[in-house]
Amino acid sequence: MNPKLSIILLNYDNKNLLKQVMAWLNRQKFDFTFEAIIVNNDARDDFSDWLEKYENFKIINSVKNGGYAFGNNLGARNARGEYFLILNPDVVLFENSLQNLLAYADKNLRVGLCAPKLLNPDGTVQLSCRTWHSVKNILARRTPLALTKYGQEALNEHLVSAWDHNLSGPIHWAYGACLLIRRAAYEQIGGLDERYFLYFEDMDYCRTLWTCGWEVHYVADSEIVHYHHQDSIAWGGLRDILRPSTLIHIKSGLKYLLKWRGQPLPEITPVWLNKTAINQTQLF
Repeated sequence: MNPKLSIILLNYDNKNLLKQVMAWLNRQKFDFTFEAIIVNNDARDDFSDWLEKYENFKIINSVKNGGYAFGNNLGARNARGEYFLILNPDVVLFENSLQNLLAYADKNLRVGLCAPKLLNPDGTVQLSCRTWHSVKNILARRTPLALTKYGQEALNEHLVSAWDHNLSGPIHWAYGACLLIRRAAYEQIGGLDERYFLYFEDMDYCRTLWTCGWEVHYVADSEIVHYHHQDSIAWGGLRDILRPSTLIHIKSGLKYLLKWRGQPLPEITPVWLNKTAINQTQLF
């Protein structure tokens, strides 16, 4: 029998973090079946001594580091679950994190992808749900415009920082640290676009889902701590802009703009604009 959930863990020099996630998953007594697929991008870490302990864990060693989309697609092609969970190793999960995410997807059959509430290590909400990129918010992130009042307003609008993150519902897109994807949606539209090495593939995939008639939702009562490193954010002038991670981000952004040039944005009402949205804390 196929498992309910296939957890795809992409590894690139994160062996110690990944072992912590593996150990946590192995201790859980879930009310659903799961398998865990570890994808070693450019396999340099050895998990053979650990995998012997776990019956439902397997490893796929890639001969190259093809990036985020490439690695997760490799895992998805070998997954058997009704749902795929793309999960970064730099996370801490809680007892009900995955159960609540799956329960939401089971109740909302048009949701092709849903994402949890990401928390910073200090317990504050990580602003992981965003509006679509525009020229205005790109300039606000990448130029001295960020230092102006106009730039800050544009950035806050993009990050929807004023939104009550206890509200579950439709969103434009979510950061790719933890994404639950319905197999039926994956089989219809395929995997992540491997033209992106890193960055923009999460927004691109969400936009593709919306365009193909699926929905993308945020689930407030599924919480995960994410040790997020914003390596591509540059405020320090030319030296920072020329950092490899920033250049990769810019390159992916150009690919995204060229791919979607001239195509209309999906017509949706995100949860932060929905006056009838339900506060998740009122349900308990």
